[in-house]
Amino acid sequence: MILTLVLLLSGIVLVSALGGIVATALHKPPMWFILMFEVVVAVTCVFGVLTGLGRFSEAPALSMMITGGIVVVAAVLSEPAVVLKLAGRGGSPVEMFGMTLVPFALARLGAGGAILLLSAITVLIRDPKRSLAYLLRAAILGAPVVLALGLAASGRGQAAIANLSQGVVFGLTVAAFFVLGGLFCASAHCLIRAFEVGIRVPAESAPGKAA
Repeated sequence: MILTLVLLLSGIVLVSALGGIVATALHKPPMWFILMFEVVVAVTCVFGVLTGLGRFSEAPALSMMITGGIVVVAAVLSEPAVVLKLAGRGGSPVEMFGMTLVPFALARLGAGGAILLLSAITVLIRDPKRSLAYLLRAAILGAPVVLALGLAASGRGQAAIANLSQGVVFGLTVAAFFVLGGLFCASAHCLIRAFEVGIRVPAESAPGKAA
């Protein structure tokens, strides 16, 4: 099922990239900057389609990760306004034949993100019991870090910090650095272990086979 989804997503993006190559080349003047990204996405999605067809049995998750990552990066770099839109800020979108490219870039961003998610799932389901246990630990350890950063960035948090003396702020900053830094490192370690468990499964289940 995962390979079928990768095949469909890669195929759709491939068709859109081929269309983008023709459109950017016919545009007056030609949009060479975007054209280069469209070529990269098209070549990448060929490998995504081959992955979906099961042609890369040795490292399908890695192939998915590369495919999805390149699609995401190309979507952002070819249309920077998409980042500003996601951040809730205005920007000057690129237009081609009277149409803005932001919706297309957002669709590409979603497709690339979905392929990346499928890549992660492919690894995590190899040993789901151990991987999910590490993911749960990572979420529990990382939650205080996210909450603390959210409070510090909020208007109320900044107002509360502004009312404190410099000495208190310095002490809280040092304490937060060690406490939150330790929690972040522990959370990242558990997150890495969740994927490491899945990556090591093929080698452990096939003794004598080169990993």
